[in-house]
Amino acid sequence: MLDGLAFTLYNVDLQLFYLINLYYHPIFLDDLVANFTLAGILPFWGIVCVILFVSGGEKGKKVAILTLMALLLCFTLSELFKFFIARPRPFYDVKAVMVTTENGFSFPSGHSTIAFAACTILGLEYGYLYLFISFASLIALSRVYLGVHYPSDVVAGALLGVFCAFLVYKEKEEILRSMLRFKNSLMHRFKNRYRHKS
Repeated sequence: MLDGLAFTLYNVDLQLFYLINLYYHPIFLDDLVANFTLAGILPFWGIVCVILFVSGGEKGKKVAILTLMALLLCFTLSELFKFFIARPRPFYDVKAVMVTTENGFSFPSGHSTIAFAACTILGLEYGYLYLFISFASLIALSRVYLGVHYPSDVVAGALLGVFCAFLVYKEKEEILRSMLRFKNSLMHRFKNRYRHKS
């Protein structure tokens, strides 16, 4: 029974993959998606966090810290899951019209995990959560379109990203207090060293 259920779920996953990956592939859209999917990598969100921290006022600083915490957590968990599950990427097993070759394993999607974690924090802090989630969803969809993930990979990544974001958001006061204590400790050490040198 379990084998039958697993087979059915895999078939659904595969059919959805074919629907997204094989259906419509004009050249302009291929190029657009290949660039858009970069919004799911850590450096992109690192730049966003730097901009928020520098120009977003006090709230921007807090949001940048929370976003970075969520990103670090979700990235670590995502890589652990990939290592232990070790699911091959679709282009190794199935025919795909659009393929962007990438290293590493497939489950869960790291891009989706990162995008949903960051967008959930931003949506909870700034509002318009549905717009941020829509943006993350397009990033997740791009991973299937490019042939580097199954739909189940991006769904799992989305759930993991949202989970990590809510976990960080729930503990945000403690996280921000800890960061403030860390900052004060560094400032205290710096002042002491400066006094000794003087």
